[in-house]
Amino acid sequence: MPLIIHFVEGARAGETLELDSDVDQIVIGRDASKCDVVFPPEETRVGREHCALRRVLGRYRFVLNGRNLVLVGGQPAIDDQELLNHTRVQLGPEGPVIQIEASLAPGYQATEMQQAIPTKGSVIAELQQTAQRSRRHTGITTAVIVLLALAAIGLWISSARHGAEVEEMRARIQLLDELSDEQKAAVQDVVAKYEQPDDDEQLNAALRAAERSVYLIAVQNERGGEAALGTAWVCDSDSGILATNAHVAEHFNSLDDGQRMIARNSAGHEVAVNSVAIHPGYRAFSNLWTEYAPGARTGPNSFKAIKAPGPGADVAILRLEATDDLAPALPLASLASLKKVDRLTMVGYVGYPMEGISLVNLKAPRPVSHAAYVIAATNFYGAADDEFADRQLIHHALPAAGGASGSPVIDSRGEVVAVLNAGTVIGFSGSGARITSGANINFAQRVDLVQELLDDTAKSAQAERTARWQRAIARDYERGRSLHRETNVRQTVDDWQDALSFFGDFEVTVSEAFSDVAIPPKGEGPRELSHTFATRPPHFGLVVASTELNQPAIDLQIRQGEDTVPGLVDRIRNRTTTDWLKFFAVAFGEEADYTAAVTSAGGDANLALQVFFAERRRRTPEERLAYGLDEVRDHYSNLRKYRIEAVPLVESERTLATPRDRVFSDSANVELPAKGDYFFVANSHEDQRIYLEVNAPGYDSLGSVNNGNSSLAYAARDYERPTDVVITVIGALENQKYDLRVYQIVEKK
Repeated sequence: MPLIIHFVEGARAGETLELDSDVDQIVIGRDASKCDVVFPPEETRVGREHCALRRVLGRYRFVLNGRNLVLVGGQPAIDDQELLNHTRVQLGPEGPVIQIEASLAPGYQATEMQQAIPTKGSVIAELQQTAQRSRRHTGITTAVIVLLALAAIGLWISSARHGAEVEEMRARIQLLDELSDEQKAAVQDVVAKYEQPDDDEQLNAALRAAERSVYLIAVQNERGGEAALGTAWVCDSDSGILATNAHVAEHFNSLDDGQRMIARNSAGHEVAVNSVAIHPGYRAFSNLWTEYAPGARTGPNSFKAIKAPGPGADVAILRLEATDDLAPALPLASLASLKKVDRLTMVGYVGYPMEGISLVNLKAPRPVSHAAYVIAATNFYGAADDEFADRQLIHHALPAAGGASGSPVIDSRGEVVAVLNAGTVIGFSGSGARITSGANINFAQRVDLVQELLDDTAKSAQAERTARWQRAIARDYERGRSLHRETNVRQTVDDWQDALSFFGDFEVTVSEAFSDVAIPPKGEGPRELSHTFATRPPHFGLVVASTELNQPAIDLQIRQGEDTVPGLVDRIRNRTTTDWLKFFAVAFGEEADYTAAVTSAGGDANLALQVFFAERRRRTPEERLAYGLDEVRDHYSNLRKYRIEAVPLVESERTLATPRDRVFSDSANVELPAKGDYFFVANSHEDQRIYLEVNAPGYDSLGSVNNGNSSLAYAARDYERPTDVVITVIGALENQKYDLRVYQIVEKK
């Protein structure tokens, strides 16, 4: 199967490129003489040799040069990071986007990240009583929940069940923050009780007896290549049914031609999967989470979505093609037995954890067994619940790794009480390996969810359960809807303010002239919210209308009298309107009355209408320079993840004196003494446009970000070695004076 590259955004959007899967290295960039994947010269966000993919043991890995930004799934890639199937890659900031389909090869890939959720209830009551949360700015600060499947199809940065809104709002909310030494010691005292199981021979015997009934689940291609997915176990031997996680089973529905899903146990019995049935609560939980957009404000203009601590009802059954030689079924615990599963209940699991484990043989798999205590039983939001029916998320101290998803969690009676599905990690190492939490808190789904699938009662049982989930999530997280809307409106206003500044030429003051929210009665039809406002030149205006996520689309109009105002701007830089957020930017040329009106076709969501005015003041040359330095400090602080300072290398006043195609130019030769980041600035003394260009041997020409549209021109680049550069400045006026500045960007001590 070839390596397929789809060009999603950029000059080559819509094209597809196929490369043989046996190519050892694939170079991506603009240099046609050196690159296998070539972008046109005008794609200046892409370097000449931007990055490469190197084939190692049948897998492709990223080769980065430390200079060119590569985003994988919206996050900066790291050198030697593994390329997974259906990976979305962006080359450079705001650069072109490609999607890569990697061929299936034997091995094990990473798994979906589920962001942990801080809840009102206690995840572990004693831990919350012992340790208060504290933050430390390190490379790894986020506790996340990871599904323990080995994804043969690709990295589930965003699986189909989450939808586009959740991908857009991908969050990073902490569950377990960094603790002080004293707090760590106290936490370990609590955790120790859960991590030191007694010698329970009855449980050990039950785990040994279950081994033959536990199967490795893998995807197999037509050439015999295999990739492990997870674990499943026999729950009905007569009908040929295995139980596993929904996030394992859903791979069945995305198999490529020539692929099949197989089950294989330690005795060598192998059988193909014929069909799957996923619990309806799996989709219902994710849909509710998306609809309510639970989230938290992380700053005055920033919002991060909260993700559930693992999916709800993450169970499924696999129906096999044949029942011959199928191992015996494992007994499922009754509801009466499940009511006794709580803190300090001793349990174990049998499964096929493989991630990061050597000497793994897919053809002759050997199951792994572990024993530990249950820590807590909560609802799927991680909160304590008085209702037994909703305490279906089992927190436990069983160690788990990728491949263990779907493993049966067994009590000392030999009954399955839960299905292992997720584990807690605090981050990822430089090589992409998961770093587990020292608290060792992992998760499983209570087994009565599997029983519902076997009894064919899952659909009816889930209807009532979904109603309870909806009440709980609406009560706890409905505020997330308005938070999402508020922060997106604020970001729109900020983008508008930046655009009005013309790359620092103007200082822009924004004021809110009007804000109103209409909360309609439920069930009504079309509705409208409007406001009439007066303007005085030279005001600039921004009218923003919004509603809540997953509500009927809204429409916005601005009228003068009875006439709709034509030619309004509904795009600010890269921000455009959506179904739930509309805006128009207006430059008022005369004093007049305008009416803004937002309408909706229906739905129960409220409508919001806001009007902002802006006034501009031209900055002095000194203020423009300060603005440019602030911009580059912010850029490099975010890029390098440390505080920076700009060390001046060149500070001189110069003149544009050389005629050049009806404009005037000036050039300066500057020696850059060391490798690293450099910032180049040309600042006009007059309020005249100016442009800057930097050239150096072995580097593409570097142009200023203002594209000649303002009095301040600046650019920045990382140079791999000491070099001489030629800085050329261009303007429209002869003898136009300007200040030239060159700074070296270094870490602030």
